[in-house]
Amino acid sequence: MKQGRIIKLIGGIYTVVDESGQTINLKPIGLFRYQKIDPKVGDFVRFDEDAIKEVMPRTNDLVRPSIANVDQALLVASAKRPDFSTLLLDKFLALVEYHGVRPVIIVSKVDLLDAIERQTLENTLSYYAKYFEVILFSTKTGEGREMIENAVYGKVNVLTGQTGAGKSSLLNVLDPSLDLATDEISEALGRGKHTT
Repeated sequence: MKQGRIIKLIGGIYTVVDESGQTINLKPIGLFRYQKIDPKVGDFVRFDEDAIKEVMPRTNDLVRPSIANVDQALLVASAKRPDFSTLLLDKFLALVEYHGVRPVIIVSKVDLLDAIERQTLENTLSYYAKYFEVILFSTKTGEGREMIENAVYGKVNVLTGQTGAGKSSLLNVLDPSLDLATDEISEALGRGKHTT
């Protein structure tokens, strides 16, 4: 049997990349359903040309987002529109730390802040910076881009954060070929519109 890693799941079809870098689309064996085995993106698996036969033990296992075996989580929080929330950030930090995943805090849209707002944000983040990597980021000015590129290089990363925080915009800056859709914040609700 071959070994590989699941890199994508769409409509019950798993895309697996093998040790040579080749990809193959597979379904898991039907027995998994009865054994309550649910393969996830990030899982290391054994497979043949017909199906995924075995899921290897996981180093970590996140439920939301549903992913396994990641090195770190990029916790994307918006400085403004929607406003920065320490409560929400603390929830994300507790979740990823509980699962043994290294967090990297990325605060986006810092270009929207005036000098006083930015100083207030930096004062708040100084506490987090004692324990975690914190990066201030702007898609408009490029601030923080190089730091993010260095942080993600050679690692399996997962992005998470509230709707409208700028996850798609961040990915577009890091890899313009993705060309992910982005949208403005809903004026009525004050939050993102679930663009991606």
